Amino acid sequence: MSRRNELRTDLRRMLAVLTQEHAALKDADLVRLRALGPRKEALLNRLKTGGGLDPVSAPLLDRVRQMAGRNAQLYEAVIAGIGDARALLDHARNPARSRTYGRDGARYMLDNPSTTFERRA
Repeated sequence: MSRRNELRTDLRRMLAVLTQEHAALKDADLVRLRALGPRKEALLNRLKTGGGLDPVSAPLLDRVRQMAGRNAQLYEAVIAGIGDARALLDHARNPARSRTYGRDGARYMLDNPSTTFERRA
């Protein structure tokens, strides 16, 4: 197989991996994303060592770039969503105390009310 045909084959394989990665990102399937990593890395290494582009391969490369950019945006959204979820969990675990200012202008934290019951006869 000629190097140009290998390049086109690698670009098609990369498109397939990026399509699978896109689906995994949309499904938040971290296991599948982890499994795709080595394949994607191997293809990237092969593409880096490849020769120049021929006119037939250029549109494939444009599609790979487009899809990689779209996936990068999804990665950023996933990371932001994980950060938001982490912040919500932290807030639920450690509710913010109320703050107030004293007569002297200093800031004071109000203690959370106790949750004990007092039984009266």
